[in-house]
Formats: sequence, structure tokens, C-alpha cells
Amino acid sequence: MISLGIVGLGTMGTLYARLAGQNPWVSLRALCDPDARRREAAAAEFPSVPRYADLEAALAEESLDAVCIATPDDAHLRPALLAAQAGCHILIEKPLATTVDEAQQIVGAIQRAGVRCQIAYTNRWTPPYVALKDLLARGELGRLVSLNARINNTRFTPTSMLSWATRSSPAWFLMTHALDMARWLTESEVHSVYAVGAKGVLTSQGIDAYDTIQALFTFQSGVIACIESCWVLPEGMPLIFDFQFEVVGSRSAAFVNTHDQMIRLVTGQKTQHPTTLLLNLHGQLAGHSQHMFDSFIAAVRDGRPPLVTETDGYRNVVAIAAVHQSLATGAPVTVA
Repeated sequence: MISLGIVGLGTMGTLYARLAGQNPWVSLRALCDPDARRREAAAAEFPSVPRYADLEAALAEESLDAVCIATPDDAHLRPALLAAQAGCHILIEKPLATTVDEAQQIVGAIQRAGVRCQIAYTNRWTPPYVALKDLLARGELGRLVSLNARINNTRFTPTSMLSWATRSSPAWFLMTHALDMARWLTESEVHSVYAVGAKGVLTSQGIDAYDTIQALFTFQSGVIACIESCWVLPEGMPLIFDFQFEVVGSRSAAFVNTHDQMIRLVTGQKTQHPTTLLLNLHGQLAGHSQHMFDSFIAAVRDGRPPLVTETDGYRNVVAIAAVHQSLATGAPVTVA
């Protein structure tokens, strides 16, 4: 059995607690959040699980094998260092950090401690992207030429869902997913990036954040990837997110659209896409997040490296930091 603690009881932390409850190899031993209201809400759903204001307090009381970190984008450093120093394996939300320095500190602590770390890039467990990876491996597309992706959210995300949107960006919160896909599919690292962005919609509402960022990545393999991340789509969209991916090869091309969830609900007001990527399947949560979580637990139990490690997380941080540097300077940036 894996004794598990969860840090951060927002949307993702609560989901991980539910996934832990249905995994037969997990014993959920600690729920951590500084917000007393969130701890009270967790007490109602998970009454037998001890609750703590922070991970340090939990580690003083509980013997944990692993920790899930689901804090805001810029608040991963302290819990990651605490977990690594305690010898806990780590499942951490993307991005690994929002600065290169913090990412280096986390990676160093993980590797010194010899613990396993998985970054929660759930699309590596999303069936269309797994199928796309398989097509590439079989040579169906030939030599990769270019990738184009758009990963967008409605304005609900920065205005209502995230109280910390000013401490993140469309690149940290969204583009990092598509960049991980691009790295995974190309099996190559970013060589340089040129990015442009626009502000106005959110700043008019008192939120100092980019509305949209578009970045052109050149990979060491020569593949070019253009990624758009916007989080001010109107809330009338059928789904909160719109993630589409195009891969062009020397022999053929492939197109992934996870916005259309294979089902459309048409009401008197609008068309909706009820999500099928994660749903209650006959009494059990099933989907990409569940497969990602279960894969982490299996890696811990089997003593093998997870599918997406702290090194992947670090390389994504370096590339997304270069996106922000390009935004600030207006010039292309070479990625070290």
C-alpha cells in the first residue's frame, strides 16, 4: 500500500483525493490546505482522512510514501522540497515551476533524494494523443515537418476559476500542455522560440495578465511548432477548453480535436460538449486523469521511472520561460 498525502484542495487536489479513494493500492493519509474552508469541505467528503494546514505539519504526524502537489502554478517549490527531503515520491501538477531557478531547486532535491517524480501532463494518457504517438512510431506520417496547436480556455478560467491568474499566464497554465505534447511527439528539445502576446480584456477587469500568447518553437530536430494559448474565449463556448493539434509529416498529416467530446447537447440556449475525457463510468472515475494517477502509483510500487519525469518538467519550464523572455524583449530567444 502507498500512503499518500495531498497538498492543495482545489479542483485538482480534490480530484486526486477521489482517485486515491478508488485505487486499491493507495491509503489516503493526509489532506493539506492553508484555507480552513477547503479543509472543512474536505472533511465532509473524506471524514476519515486527517487534515492539515500544510505539508510540514502532515509530515510530522504521518508516515507518507508519496505526495500529490496540486497548489497554484507558482507555489510548488516549498511542498516539493519538503516532500523530497522526507523521501516521498511526488506527483506534481504542471508546470513544475514558474521560474527556471525554482525548477532547478526542485529537480536537484528530487534527484538527491532518489525519489520518483511524475508531472501531471494528462494528455500523455489521452487516447487520441496516444494514437497519434503510435502513428508516428509506425512511420505512418513519415518525417515530421511541423506541428500546430491551439490550447485555449474561456475567460471563466482567469476571472473565476483561478484567484491567482496574475501569478500565471496562458503560457504557464495552458501552452505547457501543448509543448509537452510537441516534445513527446518529436522526441526533440526546443532550440529557439519567438513569441508575441496581447493584453486588454483582462487588464480592463483589473487582472494584469496576457489575454493570448502565440509562440513559434524551433526544435533541435528542425521541426517547427506554432502554439496558440488564449484564455479569454467567450463563456458561451460549448466547453471551457478548446485543444486542437495538427501534425504534418512528409507522408501524411494527422489532426486531433479534443474540443468535440464525441457528444453534443443542444438546449434551448446553446450547444454544449459534456466532457467524456473524465467521467463517472459505472461508479468509478475513468479517463486521462485517472490513468495518469494510477500510472504514478504503479511506478512507485514497481520502482520504475514514471512516463513523464522531473526532467521533462524542467525542460518545459526552460522553454516556457524563454517564451516570456521573448515577450519581454520582442526578439527570438535561444533555449539553453
